[in-house]
Amino acid sequence: MDDWRSDRVQSALEGRNPTVLVELDAAFAVIGDVQWLPGYALALTKALGCTKAFVA
Repeated sequence: MDDWRSDRVQSALEGRNPTVLVELDAAFAVIGDVQWLPGYALALTKALGCTKAFVA
């Protein structure tokens, strides 16, 4: 059995990623694994091969 953490985007596409809050057109809004700040969330892009992160 594959752990959903090994491929977070693919597991989100398959409905196996428990951190997904909502699916958007180009990304998944997910909660952070570690809650450094209450309500911490980020977006996982659906763009295949994307390896860079942008934080605003």
